[in-house]
Amino acid sequence: MRLSICIPTYNFGKFIGETLSSIIPQMDDSVEIVILDGASSDNTPEVVRGFQEKSDAQIRYIRRDENGGFDRDTDFSVRYAQGEYVFLLSSDDVLLPGSVVRILEELKTARDCYICGSVRTGINIKEGHRPIKYASIDTVTDFDFTKNGDRHKFFSQALTSHFFFSYLSGLVVLRSRWMTTPVDEIYFSSCYAHVARLFGMMKESFSIRYLPEPFLLNRSGNDSFSRQGKIHRMGISVFGYNKLADDFFGNSSYEAKEIRRVIRGEVRLRALAMAKGGEQKDHEIEMLDSIAKLLYQDKNIKNFIKFNLYKFLPKSISKMARSIYENYYLSRR
Repeated sequence: MRLSICIPTYNFGKFIGETLSSIIPQMDDSVEIVILDGASSDNTPEVVRGFQEKSDAQIRYIRRDENGGFDRDTDFSVRYAQGEYVFLLSSDDVLLPGSVVRILEELKTARDCYICGSVRTGINIKEGHRPIKYASIDTVTDFDFTKNGDRHKFFSQALTSHFFFSYLSGLVVLRSRWMTTPVDEIYFSSCYAHVARLFGMMKESFSIRYLPEPFLLNRSGNDSFSRQGKIHRMGISVFGYNKLADDFFGNSSYEAKEIRRVIRGEVRLRALAMAKGGEQKDHEIEMLDSIAKLLYQDKNIKNFIKFNLYKFLPKSISKMARSIYENYYLSRR
């Protein structure tokens, strides 16, 4: 088996049919689908069973008795896979036509990891298409982490955390490297255990090929990490990537500084100010303050100004800005 398309899922019965419909016509005997269901309570089993019954494609469905969480169930999906490589895919995303053939051809280059480009859509997968620019590179690019120049180039050219593996869909990984790279148990509740595994691979020889052309459609407006609110969602990114940077590279390393640069670009001062203007509980206010401290920890004038703007911005002004934003901007979207 050359390629396993691994799909961890939980209560995405209304989306997973579109996902499977986009993959199955592209498959041949060298490709399998592995669906790891973390004890869904919706119609996911029935949807998957329908595809198994009407298709000759190799679709393996594993249903667990309890939900292991995003990190654990992603890892289980890879462990059940039989392919030489695993293509990780969220159960609400859609592969573009020709993507399986394209990645099978790319696998001939024998890299450890491939990062495939994507297009963000609305909750309706057919609307609002916006290509995501992961890095300041527009062509297929290889990175060999035994070369310091390539390592530096990889981190310095990142524009979004997608380039640092935050987005599960479209990551293609040599399964043997996944299985032999340990991950500290603490990361299995972070939403970023897969990132920890890939950062762990960088300690030894490691090769990446970046494929900027889109391979899939990324459905937005459906972020399961946002269920506890926007402040908590910001915390997942900021706390998670700061810990990853410190643990794997050291707080003062250039890798850590580049990671923090990218996260600052995604969690902007405007988002902090809007959150500050909302109604929060005490622990959310403390979390927001901690997020700001981590975002602007690198000592330069820009970070100093932004941190103090956040710190001393009156809540009344934040609340007014939030109201204007919600009543004017969002009503026009």
